[in-house]
Amino acid sequence: MVKLSYDSLRTRMKIRLKAVYRLAIATTMLSTLAALPSYSIDYDKLILKVQSKYQKLDKIHGSAFIIGPAKNGRCVLLTAWHVLSEYKNDPISIYSPNGYKFTVYKPQFTFNNKQAFDDPKLDLAFMPAPSCRNSLNLPFAKASSIVVSTKVAVKGYPLDKQQVIFPTTVEGRITQYNDNDGYDLNYDAPTAKGFSGGPVINIDGSEILALHGFTDAVNEERGEELRVGGRGISAPLVYRFLRDNGYKMPRSSKPTCLVGVC
Repeated sequence: MVKLSYDSLRTRMKIRLKAVYRLAIATTMLSTLAALPSYSIDYDKLILKVQSKYQKLDKIHGSAFIIGPAKNGRCVLLTAWHVLSEYKNDPISIYSPNGYKFTVYKPQFTFNNKQAFDDPKLDLAFMPAPSCRNSLNLPFAKASSIVVSTKVAVKGYPLDKQQVIFPTTVEGRITQYNDNDGYDLNYDAPTAKGFSGGPVINIDGSEILALHGFTDAVNEERGEELRVGGRGISAPLVYRFLRDNGYKMPRSSKPTCLVGVC
C-alpha cells in the first residue's frame, strides 16, 4: 500500500474541489439557459413598425410582420385592420430595426368583408410584401395545438416607448380559446397600445399562434391603466383568411397539445 504525503493529499483534494466547482458552474449556466425563452432574438429584427410618413412621434402607430412564402412563392405583409383605419391616402412607412424600410398605401391592402370597408368582419389586413427578405418564416399553428395555459410571447411597438428601436416582447399564457370569429384568443401577457398587428408566437418560437389586436386594461385609482392581458385573432382564422385570398401558408406539424403540456 502506497502512503501519500500530506502535500499530495492536499493537491488531490484541490483538484477534486475544482472539478466539483466547475461542474456546479456548468449546471447553473445550463439551468439559466433553460429558463430563457428559446425563440431567437433575431425575430425582434423582423417585427415591423407601421406609421404614417408624415406623422409626429406622439401620434398613433402599430405593428406588423411579413410571413411566408406561401405555396405561390409570395410573402405577405400582415397587420390589424384598425392600425390602417386612421389613414386616408397618406403614404405609410413600414420599417424594421435592421434598416429594412418601404412605403405602402392603404388601398393596397386586402381585408375581410369588403362590403363593410370601415368595419371588417375580422380585424385583419394584408398586402403582397415587396419581398420575403424580412419574413418570420414560421408556420401557422393548428387549432389542435392551441390550448389554455400554452406559454406565448407577444411582440410589438408600444406607444409609450416611441424612441425604442427594437420591439418589446411580453410573455404570458393563453387563458381562453374559442376558435370562433373575431378576437378568439385571450392571453394574460401585459400588452399595450401599439402592439396591434404584431405576432403572438409560442414560447419556443416554432409557430405563430395569433395576430394581436386588442389590449385588456383596467383603470387604477390614479387614472393610470393597468394592463391585464390581450386578445388576438388565432392562427387558424388568419390562415383561412389568407388562403381564401390566394395565399396558402405553411401550417405547423406539431402534435395535439394536452392542457398545460405543449
